[in-house]
Amino acid sequence: MPNFIVVLLLLAASVAKPSLAEPLPSVQIRIGVYHTFKVSSSQQKYVNAEIADLFERTEEILNSLPIANQLDLQIQFIKWHPNTSTKSRPIFNEFAPMDKPPADLYIIFIEPPLYWSGGNMANPSGAVSIMSGNMMIFGDFYYATRADKTTLLLHELGHIAGLDHPSDEICSGEMQITCGDAAMYPEVLFTGQYIEALDKYLEKFVQK
Repeated sequence: MPNFIVVLLLLAASVAKPSLAEPLPSVQIRIGVYHTFKVSSSQQKYVNAEIADLFERTEEILNSLPIANQLDLQIQFIKWHPNTSTKSRPIFNEFAPMDKPPADLYIIFIEPPLYWSGGNMANPSGAVSIMSGNMMIFGDFYYATRADKTTLLLHELGHIAGLDHPSDEICSGEMQITCGDAAMYPEVLFTGQYIEALDKYLEKFVQK
C-alpha cells in the first residue's frame, strides 16, 4: 500500500479581513469523514491525523477570508465498512444507507481517480453528490501529487454552497477557486461571489 502523503499549502486570502471591535460569531459544522480504502489499525491513526490536518488548514484559510462568521469544523470519523466501493460515484449509493453519526456534511475519500461516463479520468478530482446536498467525494487521494488537497476541498465546498465552474474564458484569465482546474494550481483567487455564496450557505448553521 502506498504511503499516505498529502501536500498542503496555506493559501493567502485575496482580501484582507477588516478589523472588528468584537469577535465574529462562531459557526460549528459537523463533518462526517469516511474513506473507502482499507488501512491497518496501526496505520489508521496516521490517516486520521493527515485528514484532520487537512481540515485544520481548510478552516484556517476560510477564517482568513472576510466571511460573516468564524468557522469551527468538527470532524467525526466513520468506521470503515468492507462492502464500500473503491470506484467513482457508486459509493454515494452505498454510503447513503450506512450507519453513521449525524452530520451537517459528509466527505468520502477514495484511493483511485474518479472516472466519468465518457471514460475520462479526472486527476485530481472531487464531486458533489447529485442525490444529496451534503455529500462530497474526493478521488485519487493517494496519487495526486501535483494537487493541493486543501484547494480541492475549498473548491468542492464552493459547489456545496451552490456555485458552478466559471467559463473557460474566465478561468484562462484568472484561476479562481471555483475553476475546474483549481486544484492543479498553488495559488488561486477567492472571489466575492465565493465568499457571498459561503456566507449564504452558513446562515442555516448560525446559532440564534
